[in-house]
This record gives sequence, C-alpha cells and structure tokens, in this order.
Amino acid sequence: TDKATMELEAVDEGVLGRILVPAGTQGVKVQRPIALLLAPGEDESALDDAKTEPAPAPAPESEPAPAAKPAEA
Repeated sequence: TDKATMELEAVDEGVLGRILVPAGTQGVKVQRPIALLLAPGEDESALDDAKTEPAPAPAPESEPAPAAKPAEA
C-alpha cells in the first residue's frame, strides 16, 4: 500500500501542550493521539490526567445472523 507524509492542522484552538509522537516516527496507528492541546487559560498540570491512548472500539451490539442455506432444486 502507498504511504504518505502530510501536514495536519488542528481543528481546535489552543496551545501545544505536549507532543506524544516525535516527528519522523514511522508506523503511527490511525486514531492514536499525536499531541495534546491546552485550552485557553489551562496550564500544563491539566495534562497530567489526560488520556493518551485511543478509546477502545465499542463492542458490537449483537452477533450477526447466520447465513441462510441456499435453496435446493
């Protein structure tokens, strides 16, 4: 598969508080946080309680129905 390097602009406003993934790191998984932003008026101590791992995927609500048997002639 093709790999790409691209810039990413934060959609939220704030100050860069902590970089979680250093520049040039290879193989960063999708949905993994790469940095933490500080909201206006927030200080760095707020980062101590921040979650740095992505939330686990939700469990499926129900199991899929079994496939129907093909009709016999």
